[in-house]
Amino acid sequence: MKLIFCTLFFFSFSDLNIFAQSFQKIPEAGCSVYFPSSMEQTSKSSEGPVGELVVHIFKGEQEINKQKIKYTLQFCDFPEGAIHHDSTDFLNEFFAATIDASASSIFGTVDYSDPIKIQGYPGMIWRISYDKGKGLIKSKAFVKGSRYFNMKVEYPASSSFHPDIDKFLDSIKFDE
Repeated sequence: MKLIFCTLFFFSFSDLNIFAQSFQKIPEAGCSVYFPSSMEQTSKSSEGPVGELVVHIFKGEQEINKQKIKYTLQFCDFPEGAIHHDSTDFLNEFFAATIDASASSIFGTVDYSDPIKIQGYPGMIWRISYDKGKGLIKSKAFVKGSRYFNMKVEYPASSSFHPDIDKFLDSIKFDE
């Protein structure tokens, strides 16, 4: 009985943020993702060559030793026929352009990029160094049907071995 009381007492005064460190179901994306912090949702629209795209953005931030690690999941639905996970040749060009645009937008350099599969869907993983190597962005992008996903973590180079970085990037589970 004492053990139960002590456990309840501990949880009543502990930081409830630990409960934010879990898989978050994201119905709009049709998946669940591990967020090591609470997340906030926004969206933005942009006009492009294939028409208007609405990008859904889920962000979370974690502070460790006074350094911030930022987690982001973005997804958008392309119009039918514009992009599909079966279009292998086109996707290779699409991912290459995405990686180049990401690096140039922050005056960074691509450290590596490799093709991957996430639950059978084609994608790429890459890392960009910026700010003279002090900052890193590790990303995974992939296409499921005509939906484009991008998961990224922005962090100081000194935090590059933090376990939540890869845990987040490897966590997506689709509602099938």
